[in-house]
Amino acid sequence: MRPFIIYNFIGYQLIWFLTVFFVSRSYYWLMYVPLICYLGGHFYFSKKRHRDFKTIFLISSIGIITDSFLFVFQIFQLPSVQPVLFWCPVWLMGIWVSFACLFHYSLS
Repeated sequence: MRPFIIYNFIGYQLIWFLTVFFVSRSYYWLMYVPLICYLGGHFYFSKKRHRDFKTIFLISSIGIITDSFLFVFQIFQLPSVQPVLFWCPVWLMGIWVSFACLFHYSLS
């Protein structure tokens, strides 16, 4: 279990860094590669996939909805980022999904 906790923590930090790196250089599509690999590894090594899926869905939904309101009401403002159909940017959704993976492992 210990190696999975390390994978979980380092994987999130890597996802966060790579997402910010790729988005800052306008390579939005490249952020999906490490995110999909991280989520695939998470569910492959997880022993409680159903519980993890429910937690990831709940936590990321709360974060995405909250950030979407903050973008729509212009509390969060980023240059050249406009919310699409009242949703926060897709790259921010990816960060929320990867953050939600931490709750039963690195943040427990």
